[in-house]
Amino acid sequence: MKLKYLLAGLCVALCCVNVTGCKKNKEKISEYDVTLEGVDKDGNKIRDDIEERMQKEMKSDVNEFEYKVLLQNAKAFNEILTLNPESRPEVLLARDHVDQAINCGIQIYGDGLNFDHYTILLTKLRQWYFNTEERRNRREEFIVRSREYHYSSTTAVDEYTCDFDVPDTLMAAIEERMEIRRQKNAEEMKEKNEEAGVAKELQSIAEEGTNPPQLP
Repeated sequence: MKLKYLLAGLCVALCCVNVTGCKKNKEKISEYDVTLEGVDKDGNKIRDDIEERMQKEMKSDVNEFEYKVLLQNAKAFNEILTLNPESRPEVLLARDHVDQAINCGIQIYGDGLNFDHYTILLTKLRQWYFNTEERRNRREEFIVRSREYHYSSTTAVDEYTCDFDVPDTLMAAIEERMEIRRQKNAEEMKEKNEEAGVAKELQSIAEEGTNPPQLP
């Protein structure tokens, strides 16, 4: 009898620490979340659960090319989970792909409310992709590693960075947007140079003021 009670008590204790085999064990982890990389049975470099969720919850809210932007970002996120963080070339290449995917969204979605919609969808997609502690830790490690490896973007402000083709009419609109960004960046650079020049001149004046007058 005592042995029976001891076994019952042991089972309760094991259930409290979520040991497999107890009736009160926590809910089983999804097959998509067992490993860091997840499941990609069709080999298109997007996790199967993410692709299915995108089709159900995002595809109907955007047009064909806006959806392709989201797919490009999903592939970039997937690359973070599959690379070797110890490999500098892999990390820097993945960082380039992340930046290019984000920049593609800027080019396709444009400005205003449509771009705000893009940022909302991108944030949601990021949360879906990095949905476990292990995956969030990998993303943080990727960010830190890219800084340690002295990342600098290889993408020019006027470079088309989408991994898909668009009609001529849309490309014309994209080129117009890129020209506006190019001019804006040029103006900002000019202002910075002017501010740096003024600061240097003021510093020179201040230094001259601290020098004692020279005797004739």
